Amino acid sequence: MSATVAITIFVNGEVLTMAEGSVLDLLHLQRVDTSRKGFAVALNGAVVSRGDWESQRLSERDRVEIVGMYKGG
Repeated sequence: MSATVAITIFVNGEVLTMAEGSVLDLLHLQRVDTSRKGFAVALNGAVVSRGDWESQRLSERDRVEIVGMYKGG
């Protein structure tokens, strides 16, 4: 049996503690509709391609930006 390891990261400037996981895990935790187009994820200043969200692991003190385009004015 393996223990769950908690990490602290920064998401859009806010502190978040979560279980170790991937960018995709974070998006699900944040309730982001990953089927929607028009948003991007950056990890420590580098864009993470959609195809790498599941394999890209997050580490302690990583900085993640989730940005999107929205209609409206």
